[in-house]
Amino acid sequence: MPKKSRKPNTTTLPSKTPERNNPLTPFAKGEFWHHLNPFDTNNPNYRTISLILLATIAILTSLNTLWGEFVYDDNMTILEDARIQDWHQIFHWTPRHIRTITYIIDYHFWGLNPFGFHLTNLILHVLCCLLLFVLINIIAKKPQIALFTSLLFATHPIHSEAVSVISHRKDLLAMSFCCLAFILYLRGITISGQTYRFVPTSIKKALLLCLSSISYFLAMFSKEVAAVSLPIMLCFYHFLFEPSKITNILKKYWLYWIAGFILIIAFFIKLNVLSRAFNPKNILMVTNNATTEYLPVFYTMLKSFCIYLRLLLFPCNLSMNYEVPISTSLLETGVLIGALALIAIIIFWITTYRKLPGVCFAIAWFLVGWLPTSNILPLVQFFVAERFMYIPSVGFCLLLSIGLNQLFKKRKKTAIALLFIIIAIYIPLSIKRNADWNNAYSLRLDWCQKILAKDPNSIDAHFRLGVIYSTKKQHEQAISEFKRVIEISPNHTEAYNCLAIEYQDTMQYSLAMNTYEKLMNIVPYPAKIHNNMGILYEKQGQFVSAMVEYKLAISLDPGLVTSYNNLGFLYEKQGQRNPAITNYQKSIAIDSSYSKGYENLARVYANLGKINNALIYAKKAVQVSPSAFNHANLACLYYKNGQISVAEKEIKIAIGLEPANKTYPLILKKIQLSLQ
Repeated sequence: MPKKSRKPNTTTLPSKTPERNNPLTPFAKGEFWHHLNPFDTNNPNYRTISLILLATIAILTSLNTLWGEFVYDDNMTILEDARIQDWHQIFHWTPRHIRTITYIIDYHFWGLNPFGFHLTNLILHVLCCLLLFVLINIIAKKPQIALFTSLLFATHPIHSEAVSVISHRKDLLAMSFCCLAFILYLRGITISGQTYRFVPTSIKKALLLCLSSISYFLAMFSKEVAAVSLPIMLCFYHFLFEPSKITNILKKYWLYWIAGFILIIAFFIKLNVLSRAFNPKNILMVTNNATTEYLPVFYTMLKSFCIYLRLLLFPCNLSMNYEVPISTSLLETGVLIGALALIAIIIFWITTYRKLPGVCFAIAWFLVGWLPTSNILPLVQFFVAERFMYIPSVGFCLLLSIGLNQLFKKRKKTAIALLFIIIAIYIPLSIKRNADWNNAYSLRLDWCQKILAKDPNSIDAHFRLGVIYSTKKQHEQAISEFKRVIEISPNHTEAYNCLAIEYQDTMQYSLAMNTYEKLMNIVPYPAKIHNNMGILYEKQGQFVSAMVEYKLAISLDPGLVTSYNNLGFLYEKQGQRNPAITNYQKSIAIDSSYSKGYENLARVYANLGKINNALIYAKKAVQVSPSAFNHANLACLYYKNGQISVAEKEIKIAIGLEPANKTYPLILKKIQLSLQ
């Protein structure tokens, strides 16, 4: 019998998922969103997508900072600091030296173009956001909380000052190195097994902990607040999340903790923190000469706590400066509210740290980050500044993210929508705030005018307006503003000092002298005023009176290097070179980085015909302050000493640093003629 032919079964069940191996196969419905969804932890690419989303939003939020000028303290730390022009300064360590190193690198690539400096700030801010995502992901072990926290951090308007102002790069550096040190530490103590990628686990642990210590060291030399914040937060991490392992951790990693402890002690001894904090001079600086007592500082600190909470919760009407009047009583409304809020937070923390470790960790981060700049130790000139919140605000963002995550568990779409609403509010506010920081003159003038419109008797606004007019050489307006400050606040020493300088610059010497004499009755430590009076007498040709004032300033403050320098210059003017040399040498003995002392010594020895001695001090001047003037001065001395080729090299450096100077090319031409 013939075999029956079987018809092939043409009916097949439809495939529920597209064929994965075929790159041309389109995603099924919803598959594309699944692969790009940063809120879906089942997505194998969620970390990559989250990091890309985070970096993109951080860049978009702060992109307009790139077109900003040098503003605020940038003039002092960049434009007026010749150290950033010399690669050798990398090896001369000072507090916040990591920031100086980044300036040197920026200057090498960009010169004094602010775009390059702002670009570095933007990159560092994005890096902070990415490192924060990684850190919170490790600590909370919940990717949604890590993403929520880092997105809120990337867009919060209170961070605009730290990102926009180049001199505040120290906050970005401290934050990035603290996060990196924390991540490396956690990775170091959690690696298990015999080997890790063919490397013994013990070596891997030691390497990670060593790198963590290095990151901590770099954070300390970025900003001092990191010296305290990171070790305390590591302690809080173990106390809140791993209380049963604390003893074991200390036993296993005792060397890491001892090394950190030694670093902290050495750092604080170097900075002389405690003796500076309670020095009456420092308290006068913090309170703007209002008092030498500590309690008003503490009361004002409590009041400023409320201001920070308001700025974090409602980041609108931000300001370049915040006027916080010194409080003298605990019963003042702002002080009392701040005290009660702080007590309530501490009580909540103590009663819930076992039940809500994540919430308590967020609160601890905020408080630990805030305290070093709160003036609990009177060290900071301002009670409130937006940049001081760059590190502490992580605690606020984490706390808000924990709340959003609880909502995410129950109502996923509602939580995501709420997050995007907050971010949609934050981003325009941040962009607008960035634009405010882009122009120095308009920023300060606009701030003064806004404050004076609300409060015509604002001391700080009138004083800063006077400084603006003084910078623009508008002397009459400056004098008017400083006089107004003195009318409102008769003991405002800075206003008196600036007013005297304005009179001096406009050759109204008798008025300047009267102003200094009034100031003498207000200031308890008048050494600098005697120094300024000496300058005034010297300008009028009254050398004997000037000498008396300089010597009196030195007797009141033996560490006042400018008085030694001024006295030396006065002796030199009168042809008394030996006492001039003695005073110049005293100035550099007190402050080895005082470049004017070296410059003056080089000039005196050159005039005496002692070129070798002059070269020693001229080289030191270049080392301390590698300015165009010092390089040109060194070139002239080499030329006089017959070292023509070295002289040519130095004058070319001077021309490169200051190409607009018309004298330096003439010196170069003279040197090159002698080579022919």
